[in-house]
Amino acid sequence: MTWGIAAGLPVPVRRVLFTTLGAMVGLAISAMFAGPAQAHVPQALNSETMSVSTLTPKPGWVHWTGAYYSCWIPSNKWQVVESAAGITISSPTGDNYVDFGWSSWMVPLAPQEVIDNVFVQGMLHPLVSYQITSTSAVQAIPQGQRQMVEWSGIWSHQLKGQQRARGYIIADTMDYGGSYGFSAYVVAGAASTWKRNAVTLETIRQNIVYMGNG
Repeated sequence: MTWGIAAGLPVPVRRVLFTTLGAMVGLAISAMFAGPAQAHVPQALNSETMSVSTLTPKPGWVHWTGAYYSCWIPSNKWQVVESAAGITISSPTGDNYVDFGWSSWMVPLAPQEVIDNVFVQGMLHPLVSYQITSTSAVQAIPQGQRQMVEWSGIWSHQLKGQQRARGYIIADTMDYGGSYGFSAYVVAGAASTWKRNAVTLETIRQNIVYMGNG
């Protein structure tokens, strides 16, 4: 069972879209699964400490509003691409980005299945190699499960070639008693600037809002 990525979007942004059956189900949203369920938005997890925190946009940040999502970005130079199935927010050079995608699904999924597929085909820049540096326990959430992993590795930047990179993935899976869904946040960036940018990226992630127009 796989979902793919759609290429051809503006470089350096490439929106992770769930294709084949996943996209068809996700875009044909029904009362069975009416969106990425704000009730299941992950707690704010700081990648450096794994501690819970709440982050708000700094003065001067720009509020971006699209057809399906709204978010806060540090400046108008940041790039945002959205679809009903998700949103990608990228720094001007693509060195740092936050991605969110979701879909309904036909059968139950475990968070690890979602995470595995993100590593295979869900990164903005293809991974050359990676290692998992931290894995949370699977947590129970209302009508579902959640898991987070942190990773480091090397990716093939679309503009700059191979770079050391770091990031984390937060995956939720939902079971509504016969209908199912999943979502994933991907937060990633160049390792050389990770500590400087990690709080900015997490602030962006926490303030993504799905407006329910899918």
